[in-house]
Amino acid sequence: MVIEVTQILGNGSVRHAVVVTAGPDAARWEDLAERAAVTCPPAYRAEPGQAVYDIRVGNQVCQVGEEDLVGPLLKLVTAVLAESGGPSDAVRSMVARHA
Repeated sequence: MVIEVTQILGNGSVRHAVVVTAGPDAARWEDLAERAAVTCPPAYRAEPGQAVYDIRVGNQVCQVGEEDLVGPLLKLVTAVLAESGGPSDAVRSMVARHA
C-alpha cells in the first residue's frame, strides 16, 4: 500500500511525503491507515490562511483542512511526514493544540 500526504500551507508552500507499506513496518502503517478512516473524513471546509492536507491511502483520497485534522487522521499525517524527514512547524503546532 502507498500512503501519500501533501501539505499545502496557507502561504502556498507545499510539502509532499510518501510511505510505501512494506517489510516489518507494514502492519503498523496499515493499522494507522485503517484507524484514520480515510474513506470517511470530516467534510472539507476551506479556511483562508490555513493548511490543507491531501491524503491518499491506496486508491482512497480525501482533503482535510487543518482544523479538522484530529485524532487518528492527525496521527497518520504526522507519522507520514515524520517518516519523510520530520513534521513541519504547522504539524507540530496542531499536535500540541490537540494534546
